[in-house]
Amino acid sequence: MDLIGPTYELTPKESAVLASLSVVSGEFVSYSTLLDDVWPDQDIGISSLNRCICTLRQKLASGVKIRTHSRRGYSLSIAGQKQPNSTGVLVANLVDQARETLGLRLNANIQTAIRLLQEAIRLDPNFVPAQLHLAEVYGLAASRGYMPPRLASQLARDALAPLLQSEQDNAHALSLDGRLRILIDGDVTGRANIGRAAELAPNDWLVMTNVGIAKTGLGDLAGAIADCERALTLNPAAPGAIVALGWSLFCSGDFKRAGKLLEDAMGFLPNQDYFPLVLSYVQSSLMMHTAAIVAARRALALSGGDANARAALVCALALAGKEAEARREIQRLRTGKQPLQSPTLLGRGLLVLEGPEALKASRREAEVQGCPYRFMAIHDPQLAIP
Repeated sequence: MDLIGPTYELTPKESAVLASLSVVSGEFVSYSTLLDDVWPDQDIGISSLNRCICTLRQKLASGVKIRTHSRRGYSLSIAGQKQPNSTGVLVANLVDQARETLGLRLNANIQTAIRLLQEAIRLDPNFVPAQLHLAEVYGLAASRGYMPPRLASQLARDALAPLLQSEQDNAHALSLDGRLRILIDGDVTGRANIGRAAELAPNDWLVMTNVGIAKTGLGDLAGAIADCERALTLNPAAPGAIVALGWSLFCSGDFKRAGKLLEDAMGFLPNQDYFPLVLSYVQSSLMMHTAAIVAARRALALSGGDANARAALVCALALAGKEAEARREIQRLRTGKQPLQSPTLLGRGLLVLEGPEALKASRREAEVQGCPYRFMAIHDPQLAIP
């Protein structure tokens, strides 16, 4: 069937849009995919795509339509053509909504994403993108202190288990499973999974980010830095890779480079709260105490009162000699609605405010909880107590 009316000719951009939609006829193609396909390497907004769709619709043959999927994308509909399974479309839409929800990584957004992905898996237990993304979101909830880390790790690995059984060489699943085992569960057998993932997908930025984070947990800081640098070469604007490299540089003692990386990132991604959080620890290490306090307060504001950000503020204030303010903040932390699931982040503040025994108790709690920042206690020279 001809897709275009007999009297019309398409512009190159209209042809490219139609070709992109035709590849998955009946299923929607996201705005970002269409922009990447039709305007590669160009900073083009949605309005240009909408105008192109508008003119293209006027040239379509009878029975051919372009349908709008609100806030998601477009799909091509051809009369008489078998349409995709409606459940499959719904499941894909649920995963897409979960991804959009995580534009902000606050607790409410993460909980909403989890519910959407759980519903997607209920409808289709074998839908790989939902399995992978749910595991990633659980890992995110653990790192941000929104869920007990060991529980989050178990839930994530439960989501990955069917996939690892059916696709033993799925690099995404292997890298995430290995990262969680090493960082949260302290299970060094996860080394095999991250090694296999790096062999399978050395050019996948997400896989290499997971591998780099896992190597930080293993104490292989040189390897962690190299893998995170590779991830950023593949995707220079990936927030997770930037944070992972920042922590790796911090643990290696390269504070100046870590600071520049994070300050630059804050310039083009100003709403990412974990950039200033990590930067606060870096600046404290450089004795830039005022700047560290400012960064921690920024992280706290951007996160909506995140417990990990408040822990960073406690540490920055304590190291700056502002003990009264630090004690007020630690009291807010201990009486707040969100319990601190990342006690390691409070270590510097505890050492100043309450002494070595409080720090040791915090370390023991971190081991019990599976705090994903335990590597920090190992490498941070300010926490190196007997």
